Amino acid sequence: MGEFELDREEKLITAANYLVHELRSGKSLTRNAKKALESLLSELSRVVVVNSEDDNRYEEDEIKTRLNAVCEKIMTREADETMIWDLGSEAGTSF
Repeated sequence: MGEFELDREEKLITAANYLVHELRSGKSLTRNAKKALESLLSELSRVVVVNSEDDNRYEEDEIKTRLNAVCEKIMTREADETMIWDLGSEAGTSF
């Protein structure tokens, strides 16, 4: 199955390179070609948006994880503990 996926991706890349080459050639496009490219652009935009949302979701999860860790450290801190800046630079790296 992995080989099939790789073959599909290679064909997709070849087709994309061909389209770029043809578009750069300066040839005029028919109405049908313009409609096909418009459809392709729409699909490509959708793919990029989905990937971007996945990246943002990962970043949000990472931020939430870090904030939760800081919150946990704050909540478990004893009132009479030494301040972090009094402990030296190595103690601050845990934050």
